[in-house]
Amino acid sequence: MNTPLMIGLSVVLALAGTLTLGKSAYEERLALQDALSASQQEYQAGMTTIQRLPQLRKDAEQARTELSDIQREFPSSENLGVLLDQTQQLAQQSGLQIQNIARTTGPSAIPTIAEVRLSIRAQGGYPDLESFLRAVRADRRVMNVTGFSTAGEGAQTIKLTGYVRQGE
Repeated sequence: MNTPLMIGLSVVLALAGTLTLGKSAYEERLALQDALSASQQEYQAGMTTIQRLPQLRKDAEQARTELSDIQREFPSSENLGVLLDQTQQLAQQSGLQIQNIARTTGPSAIPTIAEVRLSIRAQGGYPDLESFLRAVRADRRVMNVTGFSTAGEGAQTIKLTGYVRQGE
C-alpha cells in the first residue's frame, strides 16, 4: 500500500476530527456563555426583587388596611342586627328615643352594591337630632341621610340609606 497516501488520509481524517470536535466544543462554549448570561440576568432580577421586598410588604399591609376599611364601610352582608344595634346606640348617645325602625332593601345605582333603607321614628329635640345626624356621618359604615322631618312635640322621622356588597 502507498504509505504517503495513507499518511495523507490519516492527516485529513485527523484534521476533520479535530475540526468537528473543535466546532462542537466552540458551540458548547457559546451555549454555556449564553446560559451564564441568562443566569446573571435572572440573578440580577432576583436581587432587585429582594431589594423591593420591604416596600412590597409595606404596600401589602396598606392594601390590607384599606380592604379592612372598605369591608367595614361596605359590609358583605346586611347584618341587620348589628345595623339596628348601631343605629339604636347612636340614637341613645344623641338623646333620641327610637320608637320604630322600618327596613327595606333594593338595588343601588352602583353595580354589586345593594341599598338598605331605614325609616326611623324617634322622639327628641332638634339638638338631639343634630347630634344623631353628626354621629351617623362620623360612623365607619357608609350611611346617607336621605331625609328627615319634624312633626312637633319632638317627633322625628329620619330616613337613612346604608349599603352592602353583593355577589361575593
